[in-house]
Amino acid sequence: MEGIHAGAEPFNMWRPKPPGIGEVDPNAPPNYKQGWNDGCDTGLFVYGGDHYRYLGYKVKQDYKMINNEDYYNAWQDAYLYCRWYIWNYIRKGDIPIGFTEF
Repeated sequence: MEGIHAGAEPFNMWRPKPPGIGEVDPNAPPNYKQGWNDGCDTGLFVYGGDHYRYLGYKVKQDYKMINNEDYYNAWQDAYLYCRWYIWNYIRKGDIPIGFTEF
C-alpha cells in the first residue's frame, strides 16, 4: 500500500485512532485522500467495537465517487488495512498511552 504515511494528519482528541496506525500520504490526490479516510473510518467502525461507534465512526462511502478509481481503490485499501490494524490492536490488548494515567 503505497499511500500509507505515518503521522500525516494531526491527532484529533474527539476522534482518536489507535497509536501507530498509518494515515494517507499528504501528497496524495484529493480523491485518494477522501477514499482513504472514508475506508479507514469504516474499518474502525466495523472492527473497533462500541468504543469507536460512540466516538462517531460510521460506515462511510461516497456513492458519487464509487466510479472514481482513485477513491475506490483507496477506500478498499484503507478499509482492509484499518480493520486489520484495529483487530490486531484489540486482540493484543494494547492500551493507548494516557488511558492508565489519572
